[in-house]
Amino acid sequence: MRVAGGFQLIDDLLAATYRPTREILERNKAFFDGLSRVTEVFVLGHSLAHVDEPYFSAVLDRVDPKANWSVSYRNDEVAAWSAAESTGIPTARLKLRQICDL
Repeated sequence: MRVAGGFQLIDDLLAATYRPTREILERNKAFFDGLSRVTEVFVLGHSLAHVDEPYFSAVLDRVDPKANWSVSYRNDEVAAWSAAESTGIPTARLKLRQICDL
């Protein structure tokens, strides 16, 4: 019974946290398609986690390639830089700002 209950807890957690990414991107296609004239992007209070890369890719694919990016971080500037870089944000146009300074 304990194992079955554990499996149920895992199933419930997955169901509660699942995001239909493709569906969300498609449903918001008009928003993303309207980003072509954006020249400044501000990312505030976001961890830039791997799970969110499809959303950032959608933004990166549509904003002006010369757009400047300002990304906030809380404590670890090196980790924030690394996360931004791995997400695909062009580091030549990246400025990190500590969230408490904003």
